[in-house]
Amino acid sequence: MREIQRLRQEHDEAMRAHPQRNPTLLAELRLLRQRKDELELRMAALQESRRELMVQLEGLMKLLKVGVSIMLVEGSVPSFGLIIIKGFKCKMAHDL
Repeated sequence: MREIQRLRQEHDEAMRAHPQRNPTLLAELRLLRQRKDELELRMAALQESRRELMVQLEGLMKLLKVGVSIMLVEGSVPSFGLIIIKGFKCKMAHDL
């Protein structure tokens, strides 16, 4: 971000001193703006994907909670089933 601000400042100073005389700086500025736009689009796509994944995760956590509750109520935890749930880490009975 500071690099972009620095380049904008350099561009402004160059344009005041020598209007339209620094095509290299203008080309670099255009490329930076294009790259910024590309990165912003990519970031928006990643944020949307993250939101979708969080919704899926919440749904799966609810299903897991219901499943574990049913198993505990019925007292039917199989020896190969889920034994300990702590955060996102799960231990299987055969691992104990």
